[in-house]
Amino acid sequence: MGQDECKCEECPEWPLSMADMMTNLLCFFVLLVSIANFDESKFEEAVKAMGETFGGQVSQATVTERHVMQFDKEQSIQAIKEALRALFRKQENIYTLKDHNKGLLITIPADKIFQYKNAALNKRAQYILERIAIVMENIRFPVRIEAHTDESPPKIKRYETNWELTVAQSSAISRFFIEHGMPSKNLTVMSYADNRPLVTTEELLEKDKKDKKESKKKNRKALAKAKAKARQKNQRIEIYISSLVPGEPQ
Repeated sequence: MGQDECKCEECPEWPLSMADMMTNLLCFFVLLVSIANFDESKFEEAVKAMGETFGGQVSQATVTERHVMQFDKEQSIQAIKEALRALFRKQENIYTLKDHNKGLLITIPADKIFQYKNAALNKRAQYILERIAIVMENIRFPVRIEAHTDESPPKIKRYETNWELTVAQSSAISRFFIEHGMPSKNLTVMSYADNRPLVTTEELLEKDKKDKKESKKKNRKALAKAKAKARQKNQRIEIYISSLVPGEPQ
């Protein structure tokens, strides 16, 4: 028996299996790194390497437009969040963000941008919209601008109803974004007047009502306070960045 030949039970075969497993894990992490720095050629090379490593036949791997856009969109949404945090101080309390299964919602109180119950921009509008335009300029995904208000009538006679008012408000913001470099083909403008309130006057009144035995005078004060709160919450601009990609069901 040669010196290198050993058939005794003291030489187990598990180190070979362990080595194979470590090799497979290495290939797996290489794949993760390739995807993290997304590039079509790297992705296909990684898929090919994985197929060869596992001993299988390499099928034709193609990165579709849908895959690229979905990955790009997720990165864009994260970049938008980081950019907004960098451009606005937290204490300014200008916007709120809400993740959605199909995108990102940016909500801005109307009084931060417009004069009260009006589509005329106020003094702060330039500061706010210019910074948001910087973020939105290179977005190549669908963006919907929605204007909402409360049940009180418009402040000036130019807008006979809240429909005309919210159309003018959403149009003013979209025009500002287009003038600052955002492609118009990506924009959709919507107006809902007072038909989609975040909170109703009755809900706020019920919440604020702590004593059922309070006088009628106190009830009138509570009602006025509730209406003021409702107006402040319901008068808003919503910028909805859609995450829909080609072929994805709505």
